Amino acid sequence: MTGTPVTRRIGAWRRRLALALGLLASLPAARADTLAEIREAGVIRVCADPHNLPFSDKDLAPAGYELEIAGKIAEELGVRLNYLWFHTGYGKRALRQLQEGRCDFFMGLPTVMAGSLPRLALSRPYYVTGFVPVVRPGPGYRQLSKFKDGKVGVEMMTVADFQLFRQGYSRDLYRNQAAIFHALAARQIDAALMWYPTAAWLIKSTPEAGLAVLAQDGDPSLRYEIAVALRREDESLRLSIDTILSRLEAEGGIQQILQRYGLSVGPEQTNKQP
Repeated sequence: MTGTPVTRRIGAWRRRLALALGLLASLPAARADTLAEIREAGVIRVCADPHNLPFSDKDLAPAGYELEIAGKIAEELGVRLNYLWFHTGYGKRALRQLQEGRCDFFMGLPTVMAGSLPRLALSRPYYVTGFVPVVRPGPGYRQLSKFKDGKVGVEMMTVADFQLFRQGYSRDLYRNQAAIFHALAARQIDAALMWYPTAAWLIKSTPEAGLAVLAQDGDPSLRYEIAVALRREDESLRLSIDTILSRLEAEGGIQQILQRYGLSVGPEQTNKQP
């Protein structure tokens, strides 16, 4: 090895410095304040399903209650709302659009999912929903347990399906909520356990089916608080959305939007059973 001990030591330091600078260059740049970027651009982007009423719809006629609430958030922030359309049936692939920065927030996630989404943060809940019994109205039909010896329709591989199985119900399994609703309307089953927003919307938009949600008979273990999902690092945006949601709730704005789609803030408030 050539050179004096001093020059060799300086060379080693230079190599270490170059390596350190290379490692720093390879690290992702720190994110700027997303809320400040949104306000500067005048646009906030929401991830939404293109065909999933009553939650969202690409035609915006109606937009769906989640997008109407998203629109209120944008309005309160003083910016325009843009949409990234992605089918939520793809599950984690849909949420990845938020994680990877293609949109700024995602409406309608149950707060129970927080522990399984380490890269995301959730806002304060803005309504409560869950699985509720749906029936053809008639005398004495006040509890789902009245149908335990009959056939109860439920979407396969859902929490509601597992709950009915554990409780010993005779289940008819369906691939989606609409199929359950139509089977009940056609008298192919005796009752159903359905996702409340979808059931309430179908009841409102298909009154000729003559179906109703059983009031005051929702299982508390099948109820979920619903929140807005954001990237964990976007704390200032989350705090702003929390403030907006609190104000909308206090002024009755969320309730008014939900009512246009046949819903209330909580399924226990529904009173469609005569």
